[in-house]
Amino acid sequence: MTTVTVKLAGDEIARLGEELYYRDILPQIAAGNEGRVVAIDVHTGEFEMADDVKSSTGRLRERVPAAEIFLMRVGYPTFSRMRPLGKHA
Repeated sequence: MTTVTVKLAGDEIARLGEELYYRDILPQIAAGNEGRVVAIDVHTGEFEMADDVKSSTGRLRERVPAAEIFLMRVGYPTFSRMRPLGKHA
């Protein structure tokens, strides 16, 4: 088993993760999984799907300890909504 030690920038992880998700993973996911979390290792394409982040990333790290993980939520264009830091109205 080969261990990957290359660390990527966040934007490169996002680019690779989205590419893997839409090209390779989404076609494998059966209907009815909307809202579940997919954790993807951007180096190997290995992934785990679960109901929450902790479960999906934990199972993936058991198989690929050095994984650089990108997250997607099935049925949504992004994993989560970003909001500015600071005071909120």
